[in-house]
Amino acid sequence: MALIELDLYAPAEPTPGRAPRGRHRYGGLALVVVLLLALAGSAPAKSVLWRRTGLAQIGAPNGSYQLVGGRLYTFDSVGTRLVTTAWSMDPLRRLWSRTTRIPDAQSDGVLPGFGWFAAPAGSDQVLLQSQLSSTVVDARTGTVRWTSPVPVTPAAGGHVGLVYEQQFRPGTEYDQATGAAGPLYFADDGVFHTEPPLHTTLHALDLRTGRQLWQTVRVGPLVAADVRGDADQIVVVASDWLGVLAAGTGAVLRERRLPAPAARELSSGDIVGDLVLLRHGSPGDGGTVTAYSVSSLAPVWQQQEPVDGSAAFCADMLCESEDFGVAVLDPATGNPRWRTDRGASLVGRGTSVLEVGNGENRPVRVRDAATGAVQVDLAGWSWYASSPEEAPLMLGRLDRDRTVFGVLAPGRRAVQPLGYSTTPVTNCASDERFVGCRVLGGVEVWAYQW
Repeated sequence: MALIELDLYAPAEPTPGRAPRGRHRYGGLALVVVLLLALAGSAPAKSVLWRRTGLAQIGAPNGSYQLVGGRLYTFDSVGTRLVTTAWSMDPLRRLWSRTTRIPDAQSDGVLPGFGWFAAPAGSDQVLLQSQLSSTVVDARTGTVRWTSPVPVTPAAGGHVGLVYEQQFRPGTEYDQATGAAGPLYFADDGVFHTEPPLHTTLHALDLRTGRQLWQTVRVGPLVAADVRGDADQIVVVASDWLGVLAAGTGAVLRERRLPAPAARELSSGDIVGDLVLLRHGSPGDGGTVTAYSVSSLAPVWQQQEPVDGSAAFCADMLCESEDFGVAVLDPATGNPRWRTDRGASLVGRGTSVLEVGNGENRPVRVRDAATGAVQVDLAGWSWYASSPEEAPLMLGRLDRDRTVFGVLAPGRRAVQPLGYSTTPVTNCASDERFVGCRVLGGVEVWAYQW
């Protein structure tokens, strides 16, 4: 699923696993993407349901990791340098390590945030991206292929990298010392502005070599993302224009002029399924949401947002916050299909929805995405691991001095017990075969069956 967001107000990033307060969301996280890696790794043994494969060491307490497609990448810091290590998963074995400078790291070695992006089979590069820079390395050896002084966003199935070049009016930099209220616009150089950019240039690069393929310039802010189900097309959303471009050449395949509200009134844009959602108005003050079809670019529906809503949010699905909780919307009309109680957040997982305790990482229940009917009650489980939508849902809870794991496979109506860790764990991630969790000294990894 491709998702975009015009992050014009640039709120602070939420703590992982917690719902951001006071923010109305129509889709999941947008395009802060930082790891593009090859699908690799040996198949685990099939004789047991749960098996520890080893510990991947991380020295810095603020280090992070990514688990994607059967390979583990750990990120460790040494001063202002990032040490990236690639590991095979079963057996857990170091493949290579690469040290790169982090231009935007703090002097105490605090790393900027990291995320991940899974590439199609056959990809052979890794994109290491911090908040203000990017480095592309060979997935087999860790050799640096090319670097960029600005963030690069993967697109077109990992073959194209997108770079946004914004031009702001001089004198619009925000003075944080004043603490003045009002909307802020985040630039790619890390500076906040009090006005939107005058225009934005979108550069498309060959992600393997860094060579520019094409560019386009639009008035005001701009954001782009893949078309769901078609890696050869990219959706581009600007203040007054909506278009679908060929990923390799930039040729305009279809386009539509949008109504002409001021650029500062366009606060966000998301792609959810076959809809582009454009929101006009300040968050929390009410506004209008207009849905356009990605396939035809024709308007589908328009709805008014509530003046204020709860602190709940939704990810990877079409919904909105309301005073009492969250309303899940019908893609055809924008009207509510079903609602949750106040104090819940929703995460889309294919044809199901995971309901999460608001402000927590506590799984509550699994619902049918179309009707809201409860499919599985998750009472007794304390947290869930981040995982791809199509992967099983990994659950955990603390039992005295150890962590107990369970898995809910897609389509199942009961949680299957798996095994346990002999120590408490944090920040877990999983896929169809492996689970990784932060422990003292690094990342502990298990293989599992379901």
